[in-house]
Amino acid sequence: MAFMFLEKGALPFAPLWEKFFKDHAGFYSIYLHQHPSFNETMPQDFVFYGRKVPSQAHLMIQEKLAGEDTTQKCVR
Repeated sequence: MAFMFLEKGALPFAPLWEKFFKDHAGFYSIYLHQHPSFNETMPQDFVFYGRKVPSQAHLMIQEKLAGEDTTQKCVR
C-alpha cells in the first residue's frame, strides 16, 4: 500500500501517523511531497525520514484540486 502526503510544511499529525505505521514496516510505501523551500530536520528513526520526494508534482495536484468543490475540504 502506498501513502502520499502533500503538505506545504510540517506534517500536522506526524505523531499520529507514526503510531499508525509502527510495527508495520515493509507493508507500505510513503511518499512525502512538501514545498521545495520547506526544510525540516527529522530524526533518523522517524517513519518519514528519507521519504521526501523532491518534485513539483504536489503543486500541480494542489492547483487541480483547489478548484473542485468536492475536494476543497481536503486541500489546505
